[in-house]
Amino acid sequence: MPDWTRDLTSNDLVGLLDAKGDLITASADNTPSLLSVGANGEFLTPKSSNSNGLEWVGMLTYGGQVLTKNGDVLIK
Repeated sequence: MPDWTRDLTSNDLVGLLDAKGDLITASADNTPSLLSVGANGEFLTPKSSNSNGLEWVGMLTYGGQVLTKNGDVLIK
């Protein structure tokens, strides 16, 4: 089990974390990457076209429908 409280080499994942809310994700097999925290009110959702497979998405309500920032209807 790694010791997450130290950062002695570039292989330590702790070295990726720079700010409050940072998440460690992966962009490929054995390739960790950083995902910075989203804005207040956003939620994390899968998105296969992004390098790490994730995206922060905001919601808005229009005409009784919940929409993503891309205009996709989530709930009718």
